[in-house]
Amino acid sequence: MVAIGGAVYVAGMDGRVTSLDALTGKRRWASTKEASISGAVVLDCNPSVPTSRRHLYVGNNVGTLYAVDRDSGATRWTFRQASSKHAIFSTPLLLPYSAGDTNASLVYGNLNGDLLRVNAYFAGAGPDHQASSNTLWRLALRLATFSSPSGSVSGFILHFSAKHTMLPY
Repeated sequence: MVAIGGAVYVAGMDGRVTSLDALTGKRRWASTKEASISGAVVLDCNPSVPTSRRHLYVGNNVGTLYAVDRDSGATRWTFRQASSKHAIFSTPLLLPYSAGDTNASLVYGNLNGDLLRVNAYFAGAGPDHQASSNTLWRLALRLATFSSPSGSVSGFILHFSAKHTMLPY
């Protein structure tokens, strides 16, 4: 669950991403995705990026990562992996923008034991956009990932599993 600008955003096991008015609790919109969502909603609120490109990000239990419009709940793009072995139980990590660059990236783990970094923005992407060509890297940890990458420090991603704790990005 995250909150900004008078709105609260929450995702649930019913596959729904919902926006609520922070003061009244009234539902602003709800958007149903194809499967359960286990991780939390990630919000992009970088002020140097146009509002139209600041999305919510969630992953689901069949391996689809979604960019969702904050104002309407519309799907902006999806990134889908090959099978249910790629289920996303972790919360994606939004990595910081590089100096002079407005392209952020997302890092997340899956049930197959992969840790992936993908572009957060896809020019001209629509709701059916399959972002497979926008994978920046994939690391085969060979252990199912249920924990979420927890942040970046000096060019390293903090990710805790039985094998790795800090990974360069």
